[in-house]
Amino acid sequence: MFFLCLFGKGTKVSKYLINHDKEYIARLKLGIRTVTCDIEGKILEEREVKPDSLDRHKVNTVLKSFIGKREQIPPQYSAIKINRKKTL
Repeated sequence: MFFLCLFGKGTKVSKYLINHDKEYIARLKLGIRTVTCDIEGKILEEREVKPDSLDRHKVNTVLKSFIGKREQIPPQYSAIKINRKKTL
């Protein structure tokens, strides 16, 4: 197993890696919703996360739902470019 991290101009080779298996490591902050769908955006909503809603079985069930092929929809604030120009 090896790890590959792409950044800057290196992200241009990602199109050659897209059909290969991938594994993601994530650190989560539960209970917030932001304008950019990530931790850096302005918080729109904050809710209490009760410990009993995080039992091991429920968490594993949700995590397993992410296994397999997925078609991602970029968030509104993503760096989508059309004709080399950033949209939004």
